[in-house]
Amino acid sequence: MKKIPGTLAPNEHRIIAYIIDILAAGLLAVFAESLIQTVSPIDAQAYAGLIALLYLLFKDAFDGQSFGARVVRMKVVTMSDGHPCSWLRSPIRNIFLIFGLIDAAFALGKAHRRLGDLVAGTHVINT
Repeated sequence: MKKIPGTLAPNEHRIIAYIIDILAAGLLAVFAESLIQTVSPIDAQAYAGLIALLYLLFKDAFDGQSFGARVVRMKVVTMSDGHPCSWLRSPIRNIFLIFGLIDAAFALGKAHRRLGDLVAGTHVINT
């Protein structure tokens, strides 16, 4: 088995970070909707939802850390060299969140990596 750069983050921290990120996306959507409604009469809810979705897809591309990951001191890095998750890998790994418990169940396995991590070639370490 390949040597993994860094110490793997515990699943409890990953769950806490995910909850924080969901709350952050919701707050971002509420703020965006309020801002859009004051500027234009367009369908603000749809655009606010799109902004929240984009955050959830690209959240790990900010030096490998979403807001939630920063709070619990974790980072998403590549398996090959330990570099922070990129703008390309972040949506690849996070699109698998739509599979919910199936995606999360992979993190309970021997490799401690979600399905999205396996496909994107990433893993989550402590910082």
